[in-house]
Amino acid sequence: MNSDDACQSGHVAVAHDPDGAHMRRLMEAATPGEALAAMEAATLGGYDAATLVDLLDYARVVPSPMLDRLRSEFVVDREDPYRR
Repeated sequence: MNSDDACQSGHVAVAHDPDGAHMRRLMEAATPGEALAAMEAATLGGYDAATLVDLLDYARVVPSPMLDRLRSEFVVDREDPYRR
């Protein structure tokens, strides 16, 4: 099943990152700027923003106040997708 088939069938398509480069860049980032740039690239590559924010939190590179702001501004509430 390719990503077009997945979208048409209602399944969530997997992000296009065959060698894991986006995730590796995100987890190996040394500064908040590098981590946020990696998050942007991964989001454009198809990864879910909520998952990426959780990974940034796990990596402990981006300060908590910045993560809180990312969550409040960019992560859609899964229960109510119209609320941010």
